[in-house]
Amino acid sequence: MRVFSNNGCDDQVETPVPVVIHPLPEPDFNRNGRCDGDEITLNDNSSIQSGTIDFYEWDLDYDGIFEESGAALSSLSHTFPGPGRYPVTLKLTSDQNCEEETTEDVVVHPR
Repeated sequence: MRVFSNNGCDDQVETPVPVVIHPLPEPDFNRNGRCDGDEITLNDNSSIQSGTIDFYEWDLDYDGIFEESGAALSSLSHTFPGPGRYPVTLKLTSDQNCEEETTEDVVVHPR
């Protein structure tokens, strides 16, 4: 830092400032059940190098709105409206408020 006085004098000091960069969570999930009419279970399979994952948000219809969210929502079950490919987004928040998300397709096959 460099400081100037009203008289035009200046002084400079260098003080190291520690910078802590917290790791991002690494979102991942798997799915069970894939036929039309089945309740499909989405299971969190995420990790983080240090700290904890404190909050989960799920966007089940790829509209940018998280329909399901909560601290204990590491898995959920959902029935999709019919056969097709459905992008599902899982967004995680760590104990240091670091956020990361992933979108993966869930494929629902006809019976």
